[in-house]
Amino acid sequence: MLIVMKKVCVIGAGTMGSGIAAQVANSKVEVLLLDVVDGNSTDPSNIVNLAVKKMEDTKPYPLSHPSLVKYIQIGNLRDNLNLISSCDLIIEAIVEKLDVKHKLYDSLIPYFKKDAIIASNTSTLPLALIKEKLPEAFGKRFFITHFFNPPRYMELLELVTDKNSDEEAARQVADFMKYKLGKTIINCNDTPGFIANRVGCFLLELTVREAISARLEPFIVDKIFSQLLGFPSTGIFGLYDLIGHDVMKLISDSLTKSLPKNDDYQLIYKDCNKLLSLKNKGALGRKAGMGFYKMIKVDGGNQKQQIDFDLNEYVNVKEQDIPETIDKLYESNEQYGLFFKKTLSRFFTYLTGLIPEISSSTNDVDEAMKLGYSLKYGFFELLEKKIPDGQKFLKALDSKYMVKSLIEKNDWQSKAKYILSNDSATLFEYNNQHIFVINTKMNCLTKDLFHLLIKSVKFSEDKSTNLIIYPGNSKHFSVGANLKFIHEKINNKDFQDIEDFIKIGQTAMMEVKTSSSPIISCATGFALGGGCELLLHSDYVIAHQNLNAGLVELGVGLIPSFGGVKEIFMRFSSNKDELIQALKNILMQYKTSSGDYFIADYKADGQVNMNANNILNEAFKLKLARNIKYISNINIVDVTLAQEIDASNFDHLQHNILGFFQTIIDMKAVSEEQLLQYEREKFMELVKQPLCAERLKQYV
Repeated sequence: MLIVMKKVCVIGAGTMGSGIAAQVANSKVEVLLLDVVDGNSTDPSNIVNLAVKKMEDTKPYPLSHPSLVKYIQIGNLRDNLNLISSCDLIIEAIVEKLDVKHKLYDSLIPYFKKDAIIASNTSTLPLALIKEKLPEAFGKRFFITHFFNPPRYMELLELVTDKNSDEEAARQVADFMKYKLGKTIINCNDTPGFIANRVGCFLLELTVREAISARLEPFIVDKIFSQLLGFPSTGIFGLYDLIGHDVMKLISDSLTKSLPKNDDYQLIYKDCNKLLSLKNKGALGRKAGMGFYKMIKVDGGNQKQQIDFDLNEYVNVKEQDIPETIDKLYESNEQYGLFFKKTLSRFFTYLTGLIPEISSSTNDVDEAMKLGYSLKYGFFELLEKKIPDGQKFLKALDSKYMVKSLIEKNDWQSKAKYILSNDSATLFEYNNQHIFVINTKMNCLTKDLFHLLIKSVKFSEDKSTNLIIYPGNSKHFSVGANLKFIHEKINNKDFQDIEDFIKIGQTAMMEVKTSSSPIISCATGFALGGGCELLLHSDYVIAHQNLNAGLVELGVGLIPSFGGVKEIFMRFSSNKDELIQALKNILMQYKTSSGDYFIADYKADGQVNMNANNILNEAFKLKLARNIKYISNINIVDVTLAQEIDASNFDHLQHNILGFFQTIIDMKAVSEEQLLQYEREKFMELVKQPLCAERLKQYV
């Protein structure tokens, strides 16, 4: 793997262009962001300046950390074309109009460096049409790199090449997207809409139009898609609102212009008076505050409403039962059962007919759909395992297309040597290192896990190897202590068992911290409560870009007690402002929104990794010298928290913990052992309070 992209240019500072530029900046690669001159401003680069400024307020945040804006260079397409000559990769993200794109390329060609790679972020236009007017030399190095919105958070990237593509240039751009921008690459054939839009938008347009025609309730349709077919909670109508009715129209209009006249997309994408009526009302989806759904304020709370297709007005959403399984849905002769059988039959017929046109691998189609739409199941997976008559659709396919995914998977575990295990974790040996894999639900921390972790640390010490703590098949490093265990023990008043659990957790954390072997944690997803404490006791953290970490125990009426409070005082005891902010983070249950924030906010030794699927490989490469961070005593800066932290809106628990922190500060000097004892005693005091049991009910 040789990444040669030292500078990238993104052209187009709209939602996608600025998001792509931000993700390049997140990777700490220089990026030039260009757009047209703003004729209504004295600043010719005003459009780009406003786009970059908007990054500060856009949610979800495009930048992993505000400091990364320094990697973005601002310019315009009149005065700064010469800057393109220093760029290795140029990504165009402008309007989906072929003539406009061709005109732009003509203006850029004189400024491309000889070995520059050019890409378009088009979501629908075929590669052959986009690059048809380019000189041959650049045409070979021109690709489609279709990002999904928002670029920082959506893992999928559709890469389109053709038989004339320069293979080495294609490899370079794929490696850059994978390792630097954190993308999973799906190679697509050069067809309109590629995979995700061709398949997904067909299903959206088909379902919405058929449901409107049948006068069905959007909420019930969405509930069935979500609970039975593995869609996210948005379902179909909610997703249509999220994308935006205007954006859906742009995508489908572009697709139908490029697709054959006999393609079924042309047949289902027909004018719909109800959609037109919503458009005329300005009901274009979430960004407009209303679409198929809208939220209204009622008695200080939110009430969800849906459009009634008979009344043409919004009515309150009411919970209704749906069939418990897909089988029962298909057995039903009620209107929703009949609707789903008819609609899904047409969809699956269309889907299977697209193979091998859009891809020669059904598994890659499934991967694209799961990543692009946050689906639990791919559609071919549904046909194989869930849909009652799914086999009849699969029989129409040539078996050679039911192939293993071409996406690289890290299969280290099949080659690793088993060492130790229990119900909560397993220790493996691989590549002359030891990997401690957590395998509890949501990677929660249990007594068994702590016992095995202690044994694993000692085993690694005996072998003089690194110990890597890895989340295994979970998306999350760890959501913290096993709250179900704590809740059950509270109900049974087995408080000694709870204290024993805290003691073994503290012992395990200190074994990690004081080990003679380097301990490396691979942190992805959530690292909350005890999960965050485990990171704080590790020597080195490889944090995924979108890591959410924090000491959030107050949410269940408790405090960090596996050494979290101890670590905060040890890391920030000498700096008044830093200590105040760190303690405030606990009091307010703040979570970091990125790996960059985690490393900065907690003064952690580590690095940020852009691709969660590559995080373990990064850990294998590390050669760390052991640096035991054991301090017998610390001196704490003098501070009066009540004067520094606005507690006017604090509840009783927060005031209690604020006082607890002040008691530690007033000691002025304290040992690590004392801090562990204080946080354990405070935890045991709080766990006996009714508030703790009450809050725990929400999570167990």
